[in-house]
Amino acid sequence: MIKCIQHRAIEVSNFSVSSWSLPEHSHNHFELTFIHKGSGMHRLNGINSPYGAGNLFLLGPTDYHFFEIREETEFTVLKFINVYLKGVASVQVQTAWNHYIDSFLLQAVTKDHSITEPCFNKETMEQLMRLINRAWSASKSDNDELIFFLTHAVLSLIKKQLMADNADHYQEKITAIVHYIHANIYNPSSIQIGNLAEKFHLSATYLGDYFREKMGVSLRDYIARYRLSLVETRLTHGDFTVKEIASELGFSDLSHLTNFFQKHKGMSPSLYRKQIKLGQKDRNTNTH
Repeated sequence: MIKCIQHRAIEVSNFSVSSWSLPEHSHNHFELTFIHKGSGMHRLNGINSPYGAGNLFLLGPTDYHFFEIREETEFTVLKFINVYLKGVASVQVQTAWNHYIDSFLLQAVTKDHSITEPCFNKETMEQLMRLINRAWSASKSDNDELIFFLTHAVLSLIKKQLMADNADHYQEKITAIVHYIHANIYNPSSIQIGNLAEKFHLSATYLGDYFREKMGVSLRDYIARYRLSLVETRLTHGDFTVKEIASELGFSDLSHLTNFFQKHKGMSPSLYRKQIKLGQKDRNTNTH
């Protein structure tokens, strides 16, 4: 496999082709490829995926790829080395931004090489790429301030999309965790933090912190409150014995349930049921 070597800090090209001239290759730089129009397949690190107008690919130095063009395609390609984003001759960015760019590029190329979600602002990206093309055609300079700031604008859009993707991902994750707890409340061992962490591929510490952040309550308290609500519902509306409720909801024995209920409600399950029935009787009496 050939490796394309770039020595300039940045190079920009815009072209329309019906066939890809390069064989499968890798590079020593980062590469942003935007599809203005056309369609085909993009082979990236051995995996084929379809592409179309509006797709944006961000590749890192270790990636290798090839385009199989089915419909004439217009590309804009930005090739840059990491040092370019630190600043140009007349513009130096802050150290904090430099550190952010380092971590952002690593996240971007390892998370998802294609930024294709419907919420991604493709019209704005199209305009930015056209502006970069015009600025590059006019100057061909690594030190052009306009190209530098436009490139950062492109990366800012990608950052926004990645943050939105992460938010959606984590919202889906917390929903899945809560649904799993609800479905498995009858089997306490399956919803212990260690087993939940293994189920959802998280560390136990991270899962605890993450759950509290998203739900506003600790995982332990959420499970306890949910179990308590189920016990209260059965005591109020069902004919289950307390022993049957304890068995159904995974308490080790009647004493375990009684102690649990006493802790949270300040009374035994039997007394709670008695008070509920007395309250219902009083309400029925008052309506006649």
